[in-house]
Amino acid sequence: MHAVGLGDFTVRRANESDADTMAGIDAIASTGDAERRANIARWCRQGSATVAEDASGRLLGYCVVEYTFFEQGFVAMLMVTPSARGRGVGHGLLNAAAASCTTPKLFTSTNVSNQPMQRLLGRAGWTPVGLVQPRRGGPRAVLPLRATGRADTSVTGDVVGLGRVGSGQT
Repeated sequence: MHAVGLGDFTVRRANESDADTMAGIDAIASTGDAERRANIARWCRQGSATVAEDASGRLLGYCVVEYTFFEQGFVAMLMVTPSARGRGVGHGLLNAAAASCTTPKLFTSTNVSNQPMQRLLGRAGWTPVGLVQPRRGGPRAVLPLRATGRADTSVTGDVVGLGRVGSGQT
């Protein structure tokens, strides 16, 4: 992925030297969570993360795409600094994720209570295709899908543990 300018910011692939800065803007890692910091370092090493930065190089947010959800792309993390929210940074990161995804389908999940993320996903062209019902309490999560423009984009069948995801319609 080459750096792509999106108005007031640029989106590019993260590198290992970005890990500490990414941890600094991450709501969990910045509190000292060692597991999240290790995940961020791993995502940078593996090339799974993209970052958005302003013209001065200040990090505005990051996005991680993994291929662990039924071998399809999955946005595992989207983090935007509070001061950059509402400026298109999350939307730009999601678009970069879709453009670089190597599978026909790109999924993510968000808690039902996370209305700002659900609105962002809707504006970015994502469609809800399922609802995750946890087995032991915890919040329910919406499972949105974005077709990436590659091959088969239908969503069919049952997903074990998640219930019916779709009926062949995207």
